[in-house]
Parts: sequence; structure tokens; C-alpha cells
Amino acid sequence: MRSIKKSEIVAVVKDSKIDYDCRRLGLTPLKLFKFYKRSGYPESKIHDIQTSHDLQRQGKRVIASLFTPEQLISRGSFKPAMLRNWKLVVTFGGDNHMQYIARYLGKTPILGINADPPRSEGALTQITVNQLNMAVEAMGKGNYKIEEWNRFNVKLGGQVLPFPVLCEAFLGEHQVENMSRLAIRSGDHSFLHKGSGMLVYTGAGSTGWAHAVEHITFEKTSCQMRYITMHPYIGKLSPAPDSPHAFFARGKTLSITSMNDAEGVIILDALERYAFPEGSTARIVKGPFLRLAIPQI
Repeated sequence: MRSIKKSEIVAVVKDSKIDYDCRRLGLTPLKLFKFYKRSGYPESKIHDIQTSHDLQRQGKRVIASLFTPEQLISRGSFKPAMLRNWKLVVTFGGDNHMQYIARYLGKTPILGINADPPRSEGALTQITVNQLNMAVEAMGKGNYKIEEWNRFNVKLGGQVLPFPVLCEAFLGEHQVENMSRLAIRSGDHSFLHKGSGMLVYTGAGSTGWAHAVEHITFEKTSCQMRYITMHPYIGKLSPAPDSPHAFFARGKTLSITSMNDAEGVIILDALERYAFPEGSTARIVKGPFLRLAIPQI
């Protein structure tokens, strides 16, 4: 592989929960911990938050020792234009942070660092901060491989929604007490779903929200995608559909028409929400692959 020099790498670093909450609530750390206690946080949870914060601060020091200040971007000051002209984007955080940054990447590869392995699943990340120095050396020697992870786009009313989906899209009613009504067509098969909405997900998404609904995982590089309807209503006049969940191949269109009569929504990767009003149709179409740089360490 082409070598990637250390000077060609940019790192986007997520704030710890303490840093984020202090900024969000306008509190000092001391007042924040008092807020946690008033809010009913168990002592064990507060301890975990502090321990995670300390671990992430250690990780940030490691990253700062490897890169120049110009190569470091905090999540709080991040703008998509900051990712231009770099050969590799490193994220330091968890899965959600990596999802967020990946939305803005096309051909530029990404490498995810799990900032808190003891408490963060890190299903999408590749390395820990203790492996970063070795990873940078491997990149400089061209000792890495590129994996392409499947993503899809959602086309709504003739317009492609701005960001490709790495993990999952939810379609249904915004408020859970309102029944979602969706007309679903996949190839020659069509059916009406009444229930709690539906998920469309990739191999990357099969380890997340979708895994709580059905315990099926598949490779992140797979060109297969899957949909699943959630809590379908089954009654005398509403028999169970033949295929309430199924795989479909990249390039094959899945079409969902909203019959939601309250506040229908489409939520992409739990990051962006779009109105999905009654009578509108969403189509799941192929999106750009996400390119992962996997160091050989």
C-alpha cells in the first residue's frame, strides 16, 4: 500500500462526558458532580464517569505527543472542511463519534481508536490508544490494508438525504405511543406493517441497535443489507407478514411509503432526523463505501 506519513494524518478527538456536560450545562466539574448526585446518578456510575474521563485524558496526551497542534481537532470545534487534504482521519472516541465523523468522508480512509475500552464496546473501532504509535509507524511503511464497509443512502421525495448511513436507519413514528404504518416493497414482495417502525441496517449496524431487536450479525464488508419490522401488530384482520425481516443486496431498492398520521420520521445513524409525512416514499439506495485503514500491527 502507499505509505501514509505521520504529517498526513489528522485526529478528531471527542470530549469526555465530563468535559461535554460542563460545556453543555455551563458548570464547573465540582458543580457538575453535585448535579449528577441530585439527578440520581448512582455512586458507581459517577465513579465510572470519572475513571473514563481520566483514561481519556491520558489518551489525549498520547495523541498530542504524536501529532502537531495543527493535526488535532476537538469535536467541539470540528467543521467538515477541516478534513480536507488529509490522507488519513483518526477518530478518538467511541462508535457514535466514529459514525459522526465518517458521514463527512468519501475516499479518505478512517481509523477508529476506542477511547475507553473497559467501558465502551468499540464495535466499529480498530485499535486502542496504546497501539497508536505502532499503527502510525505501520502506516508510514505502507503496512496496512483498506477495508470497504457498506453504506446506503436514503432517497426521500426525489432528494437524496445529505449523509450516507453507516449503521442503521429508523423509519416510523417519532412518538412511541403512536402506531407506525408503513407500506414496504422489496423486489416483487410488498406488505403493510403496523407496529413500532422498522430498521434498515448494514453489517456495521448489525452489532448495534438492530442486534437488540434480532441477534443476527454479518460482516461489515458485506454488500448485503437487512430490514426488520419492529413489534408488528398481529390480529384477526392483520395476519403476520410473510417476510417481516429479510436481507437484500446492495443495488437492490427497498421502498417504504409512510402511512404515518402523527409525526413520521426517518432517523439516520441516531444522528439526523428528517420528517417522513404521510404519503411520502423513502427508497434505500446504495451509498459510497466507507474506507477503513487497518494497520498491520
